[in-house]
Amino acid sequence: MAQLATALDAHLSEIMRDPATVKRFAALGLEPVYAGADEFRRFIAADVTRNSELPRSANFQPD
Repeated sequence: MAQLATALDAHLSEIMRDPATVKRFAALGLEPVYAGADEFRRFIAADVTRNSELPRSANFQPD
């Protein structure tokens, strides 16, 4: 599984730096950014932490 993740990471890195991909993203008003698997993991963890506080602060109670 680690080999697959490493291969996928390498391919995504290559794709996100490809000039044609960058141009297509720019045409959509987006800026492609690829920082690697570890940075993505940290981004997701921070996002989960930040957004898990929202329901608590709104006193949300699921049915």
